[in-house]
Amino acid sequence: MALVPAAAGSGSGAPPDAIAAVPAAPGSRLFFTWGAGTQLQLCELQGGAGAVHHASTVAWSAPSMEQRRIAYDVLPLYRSLRQALQQDEAAPGARLALLRTYARSVRQILMTGGSDAEDGGCVLYEAAVWHLLELFFLEPEAAEGHFAELFGSWLATHGALLAAPGAPSLQERAEELRGAPRVDAEPSYWPLLARLLAVGQLEAAGGLLLAHPAYAAEAGGGVQRDALDRVFNLLRTTPRLRRGGAASAAAPDAGSDRPSDLSLLGLPTDDAASFRAARGAWGRRVRQLLGEGGGWWEELGAVDASAVQGLRALLSVMLGDERALAAAAANWAELLAALLLWRYTDASPQLHLGQLLASAEEQAGRAAAGGGGDGEGTNEPFLAFLRELLVLGSRLEVQGVVRLCTNSDFCSLWFVAHAYDILRGYPRAEALLARPLPHLGCDQVEMYTLHYVETLTGCDGTWQVAAEYLAWCPIYGADALESLLSRLPFSPDDPPSALKALSLCERHGLASAARALCARLAARAAGAGLPGAALRWALRGGDAARGAALAAPVVARLAAQLEQRAGSFQAAPLDLPELDELAPLLDCLPALAGWDPDCRDPGADGGAAGAGAGGDAAPRGGRGGGGGRVAHPELQLLRSFSQLQSALRALAAEHARQAAAAAREEERQQQQQRKRGAAAAGGGGGGAAGAAADSAALRAAYRAARRPVMDLLGLPLAPPPLRLPLLRLALPLLESAAAPFSRADVQRLIKVLAATLATLAAARADGVPPDDGAAAAAAAGGGDEAAGGKVGEVRLALARALARAHIAEASAEA
Repeated sequence: MALVPAAAGSGSGAPPDAIAAVPAAPGSRLFFTWGAGTQLQLCELQGGAGAVHHASTVAWSAPSMEQRRIAYDVLPLYRSLRQALQQDEAAPGARLALLRTYARSVRQILMTGGSDAEDGGCVLYEAAVWHLLELFFLEPEAAEGHFAELFGSWLATHGALLAAPGAPSLQERAEELRGAPRVDAEPSYWPLLARLLAVGQLEAAGGLLLAHPAYAAEAGGGVQRDALDRVFNLLRTTPRLRRGGAASAAAPDAGSDRPSDLSLLGLPTDDAASFRAARGAWGRRVRQLLGEGGGWWEELGAVDASAVQGLRALLSVMLGDERALAAAAANWAELLAALLLWRYTDASPQLHLGQLLASAEEQAGRAAAGGGGDGEGTNEPFLAFLRELLVLGSRLEVQGVVRLCTNSDFCSLWFVAHAYDILRGYPRAEALLARPLPHLGCDQVEMYTLHYVETLTGCDGTWQVAAEYLAWCPIYGADALESLLSRLPFSPDDPPSALKALSLCERHGLASAARALCARLAARAAGAGLPGAALRWALRGGDAARGAALAAPVVARLAAQLEQRAGSFQAAPLDLPELDELAPLLDCLPALAGWDPDCRDPGADGGAAGAGAGGDAAPRGGRGGGGGRVAHPELQLLRSFSQLQSALRALAAEHARQAAAAAREEERQQQQQRKRGAAAAGGGGGGAAGAAADSAALRAAYRAARRPVMDLLGLPLAPPPLRLPLLRLALPLLESAAAPFSRADVQRLIKVLAATLATLAAARADGVPPDDGAAAAAAAGGGDEAAGGKVGEVRLALARALARAHIAEASAEA
């Protein structure tokens, strides 16, 4: 099965070009869905219950390697221009300068590449068209008589595209000729010199003229050398109308035969009146040499007859003789440049280019029919495109230029989307470009930008570039960007790409697209069994409800673990790998001030202890809430319990270390007692000192466990169903001789226990499960008798802890 464009081959009878071939067996079913941009995802199903499927992806209009390079290199320039154009206070002159700088920078990027076989060298054509559009829409000097030199410069840069594919360019042919053993013996020497001169490449023509063997003759070259010098001197002093030329070049020394820098050929000036005067005087010198009498030309003909014909052709070109220009040019574009440079030097493109172009086409056609020119093949498709572009550009027809570039194979979607920034140089273009299209609702600039973005979104390396362009589309950019991000296969365990997309959304104020992306990543992470990543994305997107839902399974497992640990009287952490995975995320939550003796009494709520994070109002003065409810209550609960887990691990490690140290000390003392007898008493002092140090370290470990316990139960962060299990988990801490809890701490825990029991009792009396039944079972412990026993243990532990705290504080005060 072949996929073809919808309108391919219609009416032409030619077979359409297939986009791709996909497997499709007879009787199978083919399903499809649109991917990102220019992608189509297909799935073929064969058979019934045990169906065999084959999935494939078809993509078209994908950017080539060279086009991807251009997309990345141009993007910073495009972004900077968009930001600058948003400033309404920019004056028209400053705006034009901004567009010119941008256009030249983009042209330099296009020219630094090369021909890419993957795109057929389209970039070189785009560089040529881009440069030509600059001349018409961004160069005000073109309308002031400078167009001839500007077009000649364009032809020198891009003239190779006018030749047939595979044919050498004019510059390549000149270089090849200069490498010949004797250039004047080559039949193409004088015709190529005339062609270079006709199209304004004076430097190349001067270099080829100086390659004549007469300059290498030991006897000085005689009349040949004299003739070449006189023509070369005329070439050196050719007046040229160039922008800023008078200040950049000085008149060469008339007595110099061979210039040290051929780039000084010609006398540039930027004043039209001075140019016309200089050109008239220079033309009289050319005519004087052409009509030189006294047998001078005859004497030269006796030495070298081909030089006479060649030099006369050069002088005729300098005088603007149309027959000589037509004979020298290889195509109508070169003849147009020759007419502008040598005959109609002050022509205006808006007034005269159309007539001159028609005349150049007619004369070049006659010359080709009569066997003129150098027989070089031409690139007829591009010449036809160039002719229409010159006509439209000279008329400043913005919409005509857009239509031509859109329907041409020489311009890609990238070019059309960016060419508008050149067309903006025409003062009347902005009103046309900003006009909304009735069938779309956006202007044509945004429409073609969206078409270009389609080609980028299907490529893994350019989706970020596509997203940047969408951010500058005012009508459909936000929706298109959200759709693009929804179709990109971001992976929860590969956050860098997703973070880049979020950064782009935040930079351009696309909050809805950022939230939607975070929601999708959270859902994918949850489905992949990554609760930490799921919570991170949910919180990044501000989705508190999803964050609470993702934290609920961890809280339920925490409740189950607390019930399993009930009655063990071990100060050891629970087995909660999910909580350990969340630890880095939980550490990034807003900090709480922690419990202090002045915080609100949980019993003061009159039975409303189940509201909010821990069933009570948040503590006053907390850094996280400022007197209101705690932000992210479920996560704050998990964070405090994670801190308790860490403290319990540290406490268990300290107990193990002290047990090992005690065993070593006991063994050491036994050995000393056997060896020294009564001398073992001396070692007892060292053991007592070590025991004192160990006791201090153990007390510090117990005190470290106090903070999370009081956050969970003193604030309280824990909901009522979890408070009694947490108190039972903390029994070893309450019974510890280290007395880590103060008298105010224990009194607070006694009040929390009373309020919790009242809340659970009221819930059971009303037949309402406190927390989906699971936590209620953990609190009730499987029956009133068992629950009463557990409560009694906790109350007894609290009473003893209160007594120890009272004694410790009284001793400290004494």
